[in-house]
Amino acid sequence: MKPQTSTRLRAITLRAIVLFVVIAVLSFVAVEFVSRDQISERLDTISRSAYRVLDLQHEIIHSELGSIASDLLFLANQNELRSYLETEDEQLLDEVADEYLSMAQEKGIYDQIRFLDELGMEIVRVDFDRGEPALVSQENLQPKGAHYYFIQTLSLEAGEIFVSRFDLNEEHGVVETPWKPVIRFGTPIYDASGTQRGIVILNYLGENLFQALGRAIEGSEQRTFLANWESYWLWGPDPDVEWGFMLYGTGVHTVDTSFPGAWEHLTANDEGQFRTGAGQFTFTTIHPMDEITRTGILGDHEFADQEDEGIWKLISFVPASVLSAIETPIRTLRGITQGLLIALAAGISWFYARFRVLRAEYTSRIEFLAKYDSLTGACNRHYFEHSIADEEARARRYKHPISFLMIDITRFKQINDTYGHKIGDEVLVEVTAILKANVRETDVVVRYGGDEFLIMFPETPGEADAARRRILGAIDVLNASGTRFGFPVTLALGSAHWDPAAGVTIEDVLSYADERMYEHKRTQHESQRDHA
Repeated sequence: MKPQTSTRLRAITLRAIVLFVVIAVLSFVAVEFVSRDQISERLDTISRSAYRVLDLQHEIIHSELGSIASDLLFLANQNELRSYLETEDEQLLDEVADEYLSMAQEKGIYDQIRFLDELGMEIVRVDFDRGEPALVSQENLQPKGAHYYFIQTLSLEAGEIFVSRFDLNEEHGVVETPWKPVIRFGTPIYDASGTQRGIVILNYLGENLFQALGRAIEGSEQRTFLANWESYWLWGPDPDVEWGFMLYGTGVHTVDTSFPGAWEHLTANDEGQFRTGAGQFTFTTIHPMDEITRTGILGDHEFADQEDEGIWKLISFVPASVLSAIETPIRTLRGITQGLLIALAAGISWFYARFRVLRAEYTSRIEFLAKYDSLTGACNRHYFEHSIADEEARARRYKHPISFLMIDITRFKQINDTYGHKIGDEVLVEVTAILKANVRETDVVVRYGGDEFLIMFPETPGEADAARRRILGAIDVLNASGTRFGFPVTLALGSAHWDPAAGVTIEDVLSYADERMYEHKRTQHESQRDHA
C-alpha cells in the first residue's frame, strides 16, 4: 500500500470512528429515550387502569356492605319480632320466619338469617339451601352461645352492629363442604324495657362479593385478590391457597408464600402500587365497619369498635408476563432500530469521513498547486510573481536588501531527448532537492521555467554568492558518484542583488541575474569546446 494511501486510510478511519461514536451514541440515546417513554406510557395506562378497577371494586364493596347493614337493621326493627318480644306469643315467630324466608328468596345473598335468644340458642333460622330458602325445623336448631360472633354481638349496645371476620361457615364445629365463605352481620335485640333478648344475625354468602368483583375485571388482564389482616388469602390466585388459616394451619398459603416480599409493601400503607418480579400490585385497605358508616344508613347509631381481624386488603394484580408482553416488543423493536441505526451510522460515518478527507486533500492539493510546482515541490512562478510585491514592500519598509540566484540545468533538452522525460523529471527533482538543502529556511526556491530555477534570499546582500558555491559543490558530489543518472548534471548560475535605496527595480535585478546565468552558461559551452 502506498504511503499516501495508507495515510489517507488512517485519516478516514479515525474521522469515521469519531463520527460513528457521536452518531451511534446520539441514536442510541434517542431510541432508548423514545422506547422508555413508550414503555412508561403503556405501563402508566395499566397503572391508571388498575386504580380505576380498584376504585370500582371498592365502591362495589361499599355498596354491598351498606345494603347488608340496611337489611340487618330492618330485621332488627321488624314489627313481628318486636311483638313477640312483648307478648312471647310463639305464633308470631311464624310471621318472623315468613319475613326471613321472603328476604332470603328476594335477596339471594344470605346463607342464613337467624334470631338467637340471649343464651345463643337459635329461635328462628332460615337457610338459603342453594337457592331454595327453607325454615329449619325446631329439632335442628343449634346452640351458638359459644361462638365468637354471638359473644361479640351480644356485648354491643342497642343500635350497634357487629361485622365478623371473613371465613368459612361451620356446622356442628366442622367446616362445611363445599366451602362456603361467609361474613356474619349481627346486632343485639332489646325489648321495650331495655332488656337484652338476643341477636339477629345474617350470614352473607361471600361468593356473591367475589362474583361482583370478578365482573368488574372481565376482559381485563388484571386479576383481583382479597386477603385478610393476617396475610391469608380470602380470594386468591388459586382456590387451593384460599382460607389457609382455617384449613391448613398457621403460616400456610399466605400472600407472602405466594408472592415473597409483597406483604411488607401491602401493610406499609393503606393504599398504593408497587412492582416485584411477580408483577405489579395495586392495593387498598378495606375497613368494613368504616364502609358501612360511610353509607350514612346508621343514622344516630354508633358503630362498635372491633378488632383488626375485620380488615381486608383488596389487591389488583397484573402478572409479570403481561407487563413483559408490553415491554418485550418495544424493547425488541428498540434493539432492531438501534442495530439498524448503528449500521447506518457506520455507513454514513465512513462515507462522510471519506468525503471530508478527500475534500481536504483536494483542497490542500489545489492550495499546493496554487503555490508550488507539482513535480518538484518548489514554489511556482505564478506564486512568486504575486508574492514578490509584498516582499519588496517589506524590504523597502525595513531597508533590507534582497539577493537573487538564477539557475539553469544545462543541456536539459538533450537529457530529455536522449534519456527520456522520466529521467529528465528525476533530474529536476534531484536538482530541486539540492537547491533546498543548500539555502536557508527563509529563502524561497522557485521553479521559474521548464529547466530554470530562481532563489530569493530576503534580507541579505551576500547570501546568493555563498549559496551558489554550496550548490555547485553539491552538484560536484552528485556527479562524482557516477551512478545516479549515468551522466553529469551541470548548472549555470547567475546572481544579483537588489537594494531598496539603489533606485532600480526588482525586474531589472532579475534580468541582470538572468544575464549572468547565461554568461555562465556560455562560459561552460566554450570550456567544453576547448576540451573537445
